[in-house]
Amino acid sequence: MMRPSGPLIDGNLLQSTVNRRYDLLTLIPSVESTVMQRKTLAMVFTLSSLRLLTGLVNPN
Repeated sequence: MMRPSGPLIDGNLLQSTVNRRYDLLTLIPSVESTVMQRKTLAMVFTLSSLRLLTGLVNPN
């Protein structure tokens, strides 16, 4: 278990964060992980958008 260095994270906030599929990189406040996180989120968003669009065009 990780020890919280600051105040405890609110349960609802944590759950909504998990629901948005952010990975552990959001908990690491470094520049490199932020860049990787943005690239990952952009890729996931692009893939899910393409999947949604192709599902609307070709609903097979």
